[in-house]
Amino acid sequence: MAVFALVERLAPLIEKEVNLLLESKKEVENLTGKLKKIQEVLMDAERTAVTDPNVKSWLKELQDVSYEMDDALDEWQTANLQLQIEGSEEVSDPWEKVISFIQSVCLCFQHVVGRREINLKIKGLIGKLDLIVQGKDEFNFLRSGGHNLQEFKRIESTSFVDSFSVHGRSMDKENLMRNLLSEGRNGVEIVSIVGTGGVGKTTLAQLAYNDPKVEEHFELRIWICVSDPFDEINTAKSVLEAVGKSSSDTSKLEILLQRVKNTVSKKRFLIVLDDVWTEDRRKWEPLKNSLQGAPGSRILMTTRSDRVVRVIGTDTRQPLGELSKEDCWSLLSKIAFVGRSEEERERLEDIGKKIALNCKGLPLAAKTMGSLLCLKDTIEEWLNVLKSPLWQLEEATVELFPHLYLSYNDLSPVVKRCFSSCVIYPKDTLIHLDELIRIWMAHGYLGLSGNVDRMQGTGLELFKNLEMRSFFQELKKDKYDNSNISCKMHDIMHDFINYLSKDDYCLILYGGVDITNCDIGKVRTFCARNVTKESLPSNLFCRLKCVRVLIASNCGLQELPQEIGKLIHLR
Repeated sequence: MAVFALVERLAPLIEKEVNLLLESKKEVENLTGKLKKIQEVLMDAERTAVTDPNVKSWLKELQDVSYEMDDALDEWQTANLQLQIEGSEEVSDPWEKVISFIQSVCLCFQHVVGRREINLKIKGLIGKLDLIVQGKDEFNFLRSGGHNLQEFKRIESTSFVDSFSVHGRSMDKENLMRNLLSEGRNGVEIVSIVGTGGVGKTTLAQLAYNDPKVEEHFELRIWICVSDPFDEINTAKSVLEAVGKSSSDTSKLEILLQRVKNTVSKKRFLIVLDDVWTEDRRKWEPLKNSLQGAPGSRILMTTRSDRVVRVIGTDTRQPLGELSKEDCWSLLSKIAFVGRSEEERERLEDIGKKIALNCKGLPLAAKTMGSLLCLKDTIEEWLNVLKSPLWQLEEATVELFPHLYLSYNDLSPVVKRCFSSCVIYPKDTLIHLDELIRIWMAHGYLGLSGNVDRMQGTGLELFKNLEMRSFFQELKKDKYDNSNISCKMHDIMHDFINYLSKDDYCLILYGGVDITNCDIGKVRTFCARNVTKESLPSNLFCRLKCVRVLIASNCGLQELPQEIGKLIHLR
């Protein structure tokens, strides 16, 4: 969200008092106070916006004003820098000194007028912000750290599964069963299933949990859908209640864990912890230490994050990948063709297979699209689904994207901004980390220290954060160079980014796309690849007044246009 970056940028301006007119300095201080009030509730507002269009509209207004303020600060700093440069030029000839003095007086007057205009612009923006601040009180947002009941909630999983509706997981199940039933060490072993949201981690755990061999092997089987944030007291109570023990008479963690230890001690158990998110080792270790069972006992955990795997200390990590094309189609068609005649199936099958390919092996996407197609009868309706990106289909935004949003919402504000910037890369494109970090630097996501090495180091850490949470795939590394990393993004994740970023001022061109109707004057990221020079308007670079990042690759440009020198926001 732009307001986070804006507050970070305003702070050093006020602290250093960089050539600010006293009047404008007060305005900027006033502006900072208002933005900090909004920043306190911004995380809750972003969560609520998923289900409330009014909040989403409020956030859009806030973002627009934040961008305008950022532009005004750029103009201010550019004017100050020009004045410093022009004032530092020395001349030796006396007559030239007189002329230089007259010119400097004129220039100084021009800069004062220009700075006065920027001052008035800031005042006008603060007026807009006043209305936005008043509007926030209507939504009863919670301060940072709170949890709004309107936020999309995780659906609580259970151990029950229809094994006949599962496709393409026989090998994964065999591997998991081998890890669960092997003799292993004397202590309790932890097995983790790791993969992106919607890939079928819970389903695989359910298949193993209900297998007759597992039922016979373990004396105790307990299924727990772990809450987020992780609550060790409720988790301990769930263990006790699953074996018929009372836990309602106390909420003391020590007493509960002692009961857990006495209950599972000397018994070979399987405890499934589904959908684990916590990265707080202090909350996990007391529970782990109380789960001391007989040899062969297992804790089976599902998670989206390798960071969680490291914190909990997994003995066996089982990554879960996408379904094959055939299995994805089998899953989709079983839902989409319910109650249809053989003639209808033959008529719609070719289109359906192409739609299944767009699901890119993600079971949740196949189920979502199957449910959507189940209600559509004509070839035209199926073709419309095929031609529409997922982020334009209401059913996907209601059923599929909320599951991905859970992973997104778990990110810090700065990591969210970095993730959303990946929208400039088309599907199945190789993303090079060095270029991605430069883009993050250009937008100010990695701080404003000016120390390139430090910002690059920060960028690498943020990338690792995203990669360990399954946002990227097909990672390739150079063992001698940490910065030489490339990866790709799952097509469904790319559609999700488009859904998140459709209101951002980002213009991306591939092929012969017509951009004449776009509001180029507000674009902050411009990316054109593989377009002809003739398809670009002759005055394009004059119109990109707010652009921070400009990429023009394979566009027939032999040299940089002179107009680029006037793009004061360009990084």
